[in-house]
This record gives sequence, structure tokens and C-alpha cells, in this order.
Amino acid sequence: MAKNNFKKIVRKIHLWLGLSSGLVVFITALSGCLLSFEDELDSFFSPEIHIPNQYTDAKVGLDSIAETIHTAYPNYSIKQLFLFSDPHKTYLVRAFSKTKEERLLSVNPYTGAIQKNVNFNNRFFIKVLHLHRYLLVDGVGQIINGISTLCFIILLVSGFIIWLPKKTKYLKQRLLVKWNASTKRVNWDLHNALGFYVIPFAFIIGITGLVWSFDWVENSLYFIFDGKPKQTINFEKKHIAFEKVAQQPLSLDNIKSKTDSIFNFEGNLRFIFENSSKAEKIRVIKEQTGTLIPNKRSQLYISAKTGEILKILPYRSSTTGQKVRRMIYPIHTGTIFGWPSRILICITSLVVASLFITGFFIWYNKNYGKKKKKSNRIR
Repeated sequence: MAKNNFKKIVRKIHLWLGLSSGLVVFITALSGCLLSFEDELDSFFSPEIHIPNQYTDAKVGLDSIAETIHTAYPNYSIKQLFLFSDPHKTYLVRAFSKTKEERLLSVNPYTGAIQKNVNFNNRFFIKVLHLHRYLLVDGVGQIINGISTLCFIILLVSGFIIWLPKKTKYLKQRLLVKWNASTKRVNWDLHNALGFYVIPFAFIIGITGLVWSFDWVENSLYFIFDGKPKQTINFEKKHIAFEKVAQQPLSLDNIKSKTDSIFNFEGNLRFIFENSSKAEKIRVIKEQTGTLIPNKRSQLYISAKTGEILKILPYRSSTTGQKVRRMIYPIHTGTIFGWPSRILICITSLVVASLFITGFFIWYNKNYGKKKKKSNRIR
């Protein structure tokens, strides 16, 4: 009796959390499915942004590219520069105009020519990302999304409890879809069977997704693995002697050459031009490619005023918490094991989205379908 009462309570929790958060989960799941193949889809539909339109024997220097951008767009301020080890990819530049409009410039690394200049925030996949994380509403959207993700995790647990059959002889019914049954039965089977199969993968997606919604989740991760909260970089404590990268004005080519000599491995480079109240810094991130561990990044900080190296942070010096935190993104998106895990995450996202639809019809048929039949009989 107590067991039946417990399941009734769980069903109520499952029902009301599903009705209240299901639409948000549906939107997040579908947008997440698209984002699983963002690079391939964006390159296919916007090749002029990602693929060089002309090749030569050697690439143009970064200083020359920066000069080309400043000449063509004197009102632009470069904030980030992306260089890829793949010879078939363009360089990407994120810049701000004086009106604070963020632009994305695609530069041919072989000719130095600007292939495309687009509004960064108006790009399709940026819209999809904002929908996925913030429901297109900054601040409030992030909170709603985070709460809905918490509800989703509870839905997975409660759904599993409801799924458990009373007797083992009914187990087969819970694992298969009876396609030759009525529409209601097929809908029920789809919700139960598909929901069961994706539970472990959906749970991983939900747990990792909380990191972007709540600071306490990220802080908890650092506490678990490091025993302390996330640490900020202390530039006052000098672990290395200051070393000049180049004389003023700073050369991006010299910075790249110095970074490659410090971090002697194949990888993608990302220049971030940071502004602070104390000093202007250039942050260079080098992400190693061709490694089993994804998101393996080493970092270098350089003073934009003096050209001195402020901090060298190789990946091996990262704490366990930092390494685990960097694994969250590839786990969440499925890039951790390449195509197989990406396809798995995409299928899981589609199934999760379908659970809202099948679950809604289970509720609707139970509460309104029967009433409609009864009313017809009364007439």
C-alpha cells in the first residue's frame, strides 16, 4: 500500500514538473541537437566565412592582417583573433565598432583579404546558442532555463521510478513499442521505452548543462576536486622572470612565434585582447589538436604595454578541478569522442524533445479524451 502511495506521489511530481518545464526542455533539447553539428552546418551554409577562397604556398603574417583590418575598418577594435591549425580554415576576427556593434570578420590566411564581414550576434547559430542558454532573454532566461534543467533531472529520476514494472514478466512491455496497437498505446510505449533508453545520456547532458546556469554548480565542482573555490589568476605573484616578447609596438607575429616555442605542439590559437583598470593584457590560448583529451588548453598572458610575459599557464599546471571543468563542454556537446558521441547526443536530444510531446498526449488523453467519449455517450 505504501509502495503504491509512493508511486502516486512520484507520478504527480512527474506530471506537474513535466507540464511546467516541458516546453523549455523541448526548446533546449532541439536547439542542443542543432548545436551538436554547428561547425559542419555553419561551414556548409556559410562557406565564405570558414573556407578560404584562394590558396597560396604560404600564409600571410598576422601583423599584415591586422593592418588590413585597421585600414579597411578604422573604427573597429579587434577583441579576439582565432587561428586554426587546419589549413582549410580561415582566420576569424571578432571586433567592435565605435557604436559597440560586434562584428565577425573572416580573413583568408593565404592572401590576407577579408572574405566576409557580418554582424556577430545576428548569425543563425549565435541565435540558436542564445535560445539554448538564455531562451533569447538574458538574465531571466538563464534562470528559467536553469530551473527547468533541474526539473528535467528530477523528471528523469521520477520517470525511471514510474517505469519500473511491478513484476519482471512485464519488463518486455516496458522495453518495446507495440506498433500494431492503438495510437494511444503506441504513444505510451514511445514515451516509456525511448525515455528509458536515453536516461543515462540525458542525465549527463542535464548535469553538465547546470554549469552554465548556476555559479554554485561550478563552484561545487571546484570544491569537490580541488577542495576550494575557483581561483583567479594572480598577476602580482611572479612565478617566472619577466621576459620581453618584442619591442614596442607589439608584433602579433612575434607573440605567435613565442607562444609556439613555449607550447611546442600542434594546436589552434586564440588571441584575446583584455582591458582592465590596471593594465591591458593579451591572453593567448593554445588548444592542442590530435589528442585524446579534448579542450586541452595552455595559456600565456602578455602585457600589451610593455611586451612582458606576465604568466605562463601550461595545461599540465592546471588543477584537477580546472581539468574537469574543461571536460564539461565536450561531454555536454558530445565532442569528447568525436562523431559517435556527437550522434549519440543528437539522438538523445531528439528523444528528449519527443518526450514532451508524447507525455503531453498521455496527459491529454487521460484527462480529456475519456471525458469527450463520456459526453458523446450521454448525448
